[in-house]
Amino acid sequence: MRAVKNTISPKIIHIFTLFFVFNSVNSDWLDAKVDFHVDGDGFHRKIYYFVEITNLLEKDCRAALYLTLPPSLYVSIDELADLKSAGTGIACSEGETDVEIFAEEAKPQRVSMCSVLNETNGIFSLPVHQRYHRTRKEGDMVTVTLPTPKLLVGCKHRIKEYLVSKIQLCSPCVELSTKWREIPYQTKTKSYEWNIQIGDSSQRHVVTYVTLFVTCLGTIWILKTLWRPHPSKRRKMD
Repeated sequence: MRAVKNTISPKIIHIFTLFFVFNSVNSDWLDAKVDFHVDGDGFHRKIYYFVEITNLLEKDCRAALYLTLPPSLYVSIDELADLKSAGTGIACSEGETDVEIFAEEAKPQRVSMCSVLNETNGIFSLPVHQRYHRTRKEGDMVTVTLPTPKLLVGCKHRIKEYLVSKIQLCSPCVELSTKWREIPYQTKTKSYEWNIQIGDSSQRHVVTYVTLFVTCLGTIWILKTLWRPHPSKRRKMD
């Protein structure tokens, strides 16, 4: 019995090895990478996403990035419309649309970016803005981590290794493909932290009095200038 077991075991191992190699060569698993770069600082910044899928054999494919922005950040639907009209990208959002409310009252935004893949690469740009926060006693600093996007790919032919995604892209991105499939990816970019300064409510009275004083001085100076008598104009001598 021991001799039979020793004879069968190497054959089984050999068969499994060939099966694994064959499936690895003929597999449709995609090698995807997504990196990003943030341009600018302060309240208004622009995020560039770089998508690369090196072993995508299908040529007629679309790619989409999906992320949910926290209440401290937002995108303007007017700017997204400008991107589309300028031909620099397609993006849409669902959720909070009021850009004037404070972050404490705002709700998250679900943002979709989509484009036709240029062979195996794609570049997406997204203008993101910071909301105002209500003042707090002695002020504070809030750190918001930029969320990691989901990568979805839609091709004319089925990518059998991946299931159809349940993520609901917004229009017009959802119309670019009949079936979107979520693709895992690797990234070299570290997470990006967005630091937001919050005002100090304990200084409210001082700021109010100083502002009122400066406003009164400016008003007095303007009124004095308006009431100042103008010298009579000299008649031109012939």
